[in-house]
Amino acid sequence: MSISSANLAILSSKKELNQHRKLFPCQFERIIEQEGIYRRYYSMTQTILYGEFILNEFQEQDGLSRFVYLEPLEDELWYGAAFLEGELLYEYVEPFDVLINILAYDCHKAQYVFCPTELEFLYAEKLIVIEPFNVNEETLNDYQLNLVENSRLLKIIRVFFALVLSAMVTWYLFVPSAETPIEKVTITSPTTEFINTYSTRLSASNALTNAIHLLMETALLPAPAISDKVTLEGGALVAAVNKNKVNTKTWNAWLDTQSLLLPWYSDEMSRFSFPVAHSKWKPFVLDTFLVSFLDALKPLDIDVSNQQSTVTGNITSHSMVLSFTGALSHLLVLNELISSQAITTNSLSLTRNSPNEFSLTLSLSLHGVTHEY
Repeated sequence: MSISSANLAILSSKKELNQHRKLFPCQFERIIEQEGIYRRYYSMTQTILYGEFILNEFQEQDGLSRFVYLEPLEDELWYGAAFLEGELLYEYVEPFDVLINILAYDCHKAQYVFCPTELEFLYAEKLIVIEPFNVNEETLNDYQLNLVENSRLLKIIRVFFALVLSAMVTWYLFVPSAETPIEKVTITSPTTEFINTYSTRLSASNALTNAIHLLMETALLPAPAISDKVTLEGGALVAAVNKNKVNTKTWNAWLDTQSLLLPWYSDEMSRFSFPVAHSKWKPFVLDTFLVSFLDALKPLDIDVSNQQSTVTGNITSHSMVLSFTGALSHLLVLNELISSQAITTNSLSLTRNSPNEFSLTLSLSLHGVTHEY
């Protein structure tokens, strides 16, 4: 079965929904409204809301608050989705290794990982093998996006084809017919180039989430071994371990109990190294969010420095450096604030000063459209 994921925007009012529709016209969409929150799925092509289908299949399961669903597809691709409290958080179609890196934190926090086939992977103890769903055209008919009638996009398409037709007529009338070889030149707009390379950027939320998790785990190292700092190096979080002449048997016995951490530990380099998930481009309105975001940092006592904006075509990137020393609870709130694919990082340093105090230096880049493209 071929599955692709639609874009998803979560909007808090009808006004925001209308603004989003105006800014991001599409050919197909579906709006799901629940308690005043609008989930807008939209795409340029007809797409199945497979995540909503999966969620509906699990609705009758009592006590199931957080879970991950995995399913093999064609061409060595896998579908994966994370769910929390009866809502789809996000869904991806990727090769298995990439997918598991993206969903690593969700698998760690999930009660169960459901899959219609046996798997050998890091979170196998949470795996529950289920019967494949009865999926056919009739089953998924209720989960298709709806065609957007008389949309602005159709007007744009009509104008585009009119321009193309005009250009073809001009070419036919005025371009000499001599068979002169014409060198093909591909021109890529700055906006398109930015979007095409966006997947090389690292998710800020995924980096901070796993940095916190790593420090929580290393706090339990057998004494006198210590590892109290996590840094971002390349595309991975690194926590160096100072064994401080810890007893070898004690150390090995501790490692044997750490089935989740062991794959990320290098005894040769004496450090843990955990990969960070890359971001995926989704259109994001930056202007209103940026003001609210900066205001939200103030009560957390987070310092903001080195702010600057860079414009690439129709996309603005606003970068900054966050500095903080204080309680873990503030870091958890910060992590919620940056839980968007539009926020990336290339530098992180998190230190555990004491059981109740942490120090963070985190570079952030917030990327959003400046106007319609």
